[in-house]
Order: sequence, then C-alpha cells, then structure tokens
Amino acid sequence: MMLATTRLELDSRSIFDIRDSLSDLLVNAGREAGRRLTLALQIRQERRELQSLSASSLKDIGVERHIADRESRRSMFDIPSNRTW
Repeated sequence: MMLATTRLELDSRSIFDIRDSLSDLLVNAGREAGRRLTLALQIRQERRELQSLSASSLKDIGVERHIADRESRRSMFDIPSNRTW
C-alpha cells in the first residue's frame, strides 16, 4: 500500500509541475506578444510621422519622397531587421 501512495504523490507532483510550466509558458508568451505589439505600434507611429514630413524636412534627413511613401505603406508588423523584439 505504501508503494501505491508514493506513486500517487509522484503523479500529483508531476501534474502540478506540468501545470506550473504551462502557466509560465503562457505568461512569457503574453509578455512577448505585448512587447511585439508595443514595437509594432511604435513603428506605425514613426511611419506616420515620416509620411507627414514636408519635402524640405525629408531633404534635410536625406530621404526622397518616394522612399518615405513606400516606407509609410509598410505594415506595422513589417519590422525592419535592425529593430529588436
């Protein structure tokens, strides 16, 4: 009988370990999704600001209008490779 009780205790502990691991995984996934969304929203805002610049402002920063237009049409989830999640 002692062996059965020990086995049950191990199974219960394993189930709790799995539950805790899954919970941690979901929390971390939620945080990562939040960081990605924050970055995507920031990039969307930057692209809107780029689109609103005047021709002289674009010239000052060395960007041609057609390049600014193309950049501003990119999806907010189209993150440049030099930006980190």
